[in-house]
Amino acid sequence: MGKRQRRRRREAARRPAVQPWMVDLPSQKPILRLVVRADAAEGIRELCLHYWSLTDDGAWSRPVADLGAVRKTTATVAASCHVLLLGVVCLRCNQPARGTRRSQASRLTGPNLGRANRTYRCAPCKEALAAEREELKARALVEAAAAEEQRRMDERAWEERLRAFREKEDAKVPTPGPWLSHRAVGGAAAVYLAMLQFVQASPARSVPSLVDLGTTGWTGDLEADVEAVYDLYKAGLIAIHPATPDTVIAGDDPNTVEIYPAQASWRLVGGTDHAAATAARMEAVLKSAHGQQAADARASLEQLVEAMEVADIAECLDGYLTHQYRYPPVPLARRHELAQIIRSGFAQGFTPGQLQCFIWRATDTAAAWKERMGVGPAEASSAAVPILDKKITSAIQRESPVPEYEVRHWHQQAPALAPGRALWKTVQRIRDPDVIAQCLECDAHGFVEVEDAKPMVRRCLHPKDDADVEVAAHEAAGCST
Repeated sequence: MGKRQRRRRREAARRPAVQPWMVDLPSQKPILRLVVRADAAEGIRELCLHYWSLTDDGAWSRPVADLGAVRKTTATVAASCHVLLLGVVCLRCNQPARGTRRSQASRLTGPNLGRANRTYRCAPCKEALAAEREELKARALVEAAAAEEQRRMDERAWEERLRAFREKEDAKVPTPGPWLSHRAVGGAAAVYLAMLQFVQASPARSVPSLVDLGTTGWTGDLEADVEAVYDLYKAGLIAIHPATPDTVIAGDDPNTVEIYPAQASWRLVGGTDHAAATAARMEAVLKSAHGQQAADARASLEQLVEAMEVADIAECLDGYLTHQYRYPPVPLARRHELAQIIRSGFAQGFTPGQLQCFIWRATDTAAAWKERMGVGPAEASSAAVPILDKKITSAIQRESPVPEYEVRHWHQQAPALAPGRALWKTVQRIRDPDVIAQCLECDAHGFVEVEDAKPMVRRCLHPKDDADVEVAAHEAAGCST
């Protein structure tokens, strides 16, 4: 570049910039803003003004053919000026659309140039938006790949934790020593005995889950079942069976593995022989173990057996109503009253077989009352509750003998009821005043003195079996049970 050119540029830079000529069309309600080049001649400016002039309703005021040759006029106007469409604003940069020909303006607004276009984006903004979309797409692909890799890593880590957990469960063996906790020897003992009976009857099968057992479960109470299963699992008496599906095992925490007790299948740790010995140990502990924990265990067993007995009689009553008479079960509003009546019957010394007789008589009387009074089946089911109360009260007042009825074939008892009932009967017998009075080895409170370095007493078992002797020896030596 020569000196002369550089001087001319410096002089041009010092000269003030010439502004283009602009006018809004039409003047009353502007739709277009005409921008004509500053160096355009007066004739060119007039041509541009006539080319872009509008009527008040937004139509072109003159045809292009009236201004001269169409192609030449259009080319001259496009090279000399442009218009800004005031009603067509870019959504991104908020700048009005720009056009150099009438056809461009009509494509953006349609026949009515005054119509606003609310979806317009200018070319640079379209390119920028497309670039942003491509960037977001590429970023999403990278994030998706990273998430997939993380998912695979988490899946591999979970598989490793699951494998280690199953190996640990499969390798569980009985723990030696005085390991029985009072929770596992309490109400859970009845569930453990029911599991043992199931495995002895079906050696090739696993201990079923609560879901497989159905609504009856082990005790008839899902909450009590889950608590008992959890106590037995924590005590090391049962373990996850290999046939348990992986869906039952969860691992939300990366450091732990959790199970769903209601859906898991189980195995008895140590096999049936060890489980039978453990059951005998439980019975011996419940019979003669001392201390608050042992008392809590006995209380837990008593509460569970009582709840199962009451629920079983209530279910039998519903069974008589539904199977024999096709009536609905006892209404929910009377369930509590029914439970209280059954509980009072047990408190009066009636056996489950005698209460079976009472509920058979109550349902029969309720059915006869329905036919005599002409009431509906629901009223008869509800009336069976007070009738049962009257039957029990009448038997007590008259001191009349009550026969024992067998459970009907359609009634399904809770699996833990029979073993729990037998276990509690054995435990209760040790502290029965009538049994203590007939025993020749213990005092009036059921204790026997033990010869040792210091005076001690232990609970008399009248008479003793091998397991009882073992627990008594532990007590005498001061061992914890």
